[in-house]
Amino acid sequence: MTSDLRQLYADHSGFVSDKWEAYFPVYERWLAPYRQQSIRLLEVGVQNGGSLAVWGQYFPFAEKIVGCDIDPACGQLKYSDTRIEVVVGDVNAISTQKKMHALCNGFDIVIDDGSHKSRDIVATFKHFYPRLQPGGLYVVEDLHCSYWSRWQGGLLRRDSAIEFFKNLIDVLNLESWGVAGATSQVLSPGRGQRSHRIRLADIADMESIAFYNSMCVITKGHAPNRIGGRVVVGQEAHVQASLPLHGSPMKVPEQHKNAKKIHIKK
Repeated sequence: MTSDLRQLYADHSGFVSDKWEAYFPVYERWLAPYRQQSIRLLEVGVQNGGSLAVWGQYFPFAEKIVGCDIDPACGQLKYSDTRIEVVVGDVNAISTQKKMHALCNGFDIVIDDGSHKSRDIVATFKHFYPRLQPGGLYVVEDLHCSYWSRWQGGLLRRDSAIEFFKNLIDVLNLESWGVAGATSQVLSPGRGQRSHRIRLADIADMESIAFYNSMCVITKGHAPNRIGGRVVVGQEAHVQASLPLHGSPMKVPEQHKNAKKIHIKK
């Protein structure tokens, strides 16, 4: 198990896989800690099926590797690795989701390399992120399509997938807003489009969001994301007497007037 992902791709034969070069160091950074674990992986968008075979090599201890694709031709893909299964259907259709959940009761890693359309990307995230196991990873590929009209995108278009994920950065810092009642607007950036609405309770355990060229990696924590109490150590405070602050919570100033300046309604 010494080969990294780039080398596994270089050595791969058989079913074709198509990845951008910049993705390899990103995947290596985030996925390497999972290689020794009995993980369950879902990849949305199978195409010719090569990536599923590579994931099987990269994760030798994986319990299950599931691929999903809407193209009926993907049903012809057969693997000698019995851990790999392909589900044919629309990943956002209830019937398809039931088939996947029957194979795996939750996933540790989800990779969205599906239609690349903003509406589909957001809908897939809404369904599968809440079902991601604590400590898991959610990866979205090919977000460059969020800037192109053919895939329901455009620069700064509010209902694009990239803008949706940008807004999740604010959710990580929800405690600091100081603006009561603003969550509905932040979590519904797509001009009220139902497909872009998401419940705060479903993403309260997000731990981090990392953006790369055309990729987004979201980590799921083991508990709701909180900044916690203040940690003050040491005995000498010659400049500012901060020792009594140890253990105290963050005091957030009320920000409704500030929010009006940036067009956040009360």
